[in-house]
Amino acid sequence: MLEIKNLTVKLNQAKIVEDVSISIQRGEIVSIIGESGSGKSVTALSILKLLPEKMKVSGKIKIDGKDILQLPEKKFNKSIRWKTVAIIFQDPASYLNPLIKVGEQISEAIIFHEKKKYQTKEKVLHLLKEVQIKNTEPIFNAYPHQLSGGQKQRVLIAMALACNPRFLIADEPTTALDKKTEKNILNTLKTIAKKRKTGILFISHDIEAVSMISNKLHIMYAGYLLESGNTDEILKTPFHPYTKGLINCIPKVEGKGKRKLPVIPGNVPDIHSRPSGCPFHPRCLKAKNLCRKKFPDMKTFNRRDVRCFFPEY
Repeated sequence: MLEIKNLTVKLNQAKIVEDVSISIQRGEIVSIIGESGSGKSVTALSILKLLPEKMKVSGKIKIDGKDILQLPEKKFNKSIRWKTVAIIFQDPASYLNPLIKVGEQISEAIIFHEKKKYQTKEKVLHLLKEVQIKNTEPIFNAYPHQLSGGQKQRVLIAMALACNPRFLIADEPTTALDKKTEKNILNTLKTIAKKRKTGILFISHDIEAVSMISNKLHIMYAGYLLESGNTDEILKTPFHPYTKGLINCIPKVEGKGKRKLPVIPGNVPDIHSRPSGCPFHPRCLKAKNLCRKKFPDMKTFNRRDVRCFFPEY
């Protein structure tokens, strides 16, 4: 199991993420959803210690009960990154070297961790096939600019799988893809979780994508988890006003005539100027004086964890 316990990330005195706790079992897909600036990617990058040095991380991140944040950098790099936990980034163009062929880039992690070059090509070709890439030999010898967006994203997935990690972090891996390609990528991730028993942390702002892939769902806002529970149950009956607002913003094709698309007024607060009380209260249509003065604790209602004084259940 991968456990994040009471994770807090600070930039100087400002808290980017605070008191975040998430657990992921092998073979399970757990999602975090929220607007840009909510702290989703910061949470994900904390697991692999990929944040800038000026960001200070506290709390615990455990794998099978062992706190990996306490490992020295050399040991962490050797035993955790790629080998135990790997990441799929959201923008392949930024993470694939345009001057190096695809096959060579995927091979790097295998050679680094396994210290051997023989049969590496065969393993890479197998990985490309596993992520549903056809004509694996031409793709192996291609440069990134010669691939489509969907192919490049599959190459990133193959890179993440190169050392057979137990857990994958998928940081908005379908953001720039068309709907058909997005569905195919999501199905690939579901197959990986099932066949390899890989635990996946799926980061997104797309409720439709989350509904297709995840078992558990965490709603994040301004660095805090506001609601957590079973994905289908949350999307069917949201308890927190923010969760309900996100779901209401999904465009609907049913009905006749023109109508305005609902929006949540305002923006996610800056980390240096968070409001007092509940961070969502300036945008919440049901906020009361208590919400402006006190910060709600996370409480459990009907198998759901909710951080709200007045949950709608």
